[in-house]
Amino acid sequence: METLFKDIRYGIRNLLKRPGSTAIAVVTLALGIGANAAIFSFVDGLLLRPLAGVERPDRLVGIYTSDYSSGRYGTSSYPDYLDFRQQADAFADLAAYESAVLNLAGGDGAERLRGAYVTSNFFDVLGVRARVGRTLRLEDDAQASANPVVVISHALWQRGFAADPSIVGRPLTLNNRAYTIIGVTAESFRGLRLGAPPELWLPLTEESKVGARGDRGLSITGRLRDGVAIEQAQAQITAIADRLAHAYPQTNMGSLAQPDSPRPTSVVPDARIAPA
Repeated sequence: METLFKDIRYGIRNLLKRPGSTAIAVVTLALGIGANAAIFSFVDGLLLRPLAGVERPDRLVGIYTSDYSSGRYGTSSYPDYLDFRQQADAFADLAAYESAVLNLAGGDGAERLRGAYVTSNFFDVLGVRARVGRTLRLEDDAQASANPVVVISHALWQRGFAADPSIVGRPLTLNNRAYTIIGVTAESFRGLRLGAPPELWLPLTEESKVGARGDRGLSITGRLRDGVAIEQAQAQITAIADRLAHAYPQTNMGSLAQPDSPRPTSVVPDARIAPA
């Protein structure tokens, strides 16, 4: 212990003899520690923190289909989504969605807002509840053409409607079409991805978003059943994709790397940043 104290006193004396060098060293250490803390905070916010506002985010996964022409993790078609949902029992349920930009008509002109077309079970799969009113239901799909509805974000509710508690039932004009507001999401839910979060959610059947098997553009999210590992889900999705490739070779067979093989599919944990 005495030797340690001697070494400390010796070090302090040397530092006091060279105040300029000491200051530079202290500043360098401070900058290094600060930079490391900033980088960790950035990575923590992007990658380590779970999805906000959803129920048991560790059980959520994303399903991706690709032909390798635009990356390993591509989007899927609506018919493929239905086949995955109906044939894979590794999931409690699957939902599909597609991002969109919509024009909101108002007194001061149109405002462009980020939104998403989603299947009616989207909020149920995520475990997202409404702050006011309700989220989408199955009947909203059937009534979409006659009485289209929309769910708005907590942020839009506050910013555009002064957090009016009687917002449910109010009309909203999007892309020159009248919608009825049925609910407001909880403040904690900001969508599935970082960046500008959606402020509107509409039934996927709107604007003919439900297309043919070759029309890819839908993202798929799912919730694993309790006790099911992601590897089991991957094996099921791969087997289904293989069957679809042989049943529909014109749309589901072939990638740039392997033109005679089924298009590769991936099941990965859903995260704040989509895989690239």
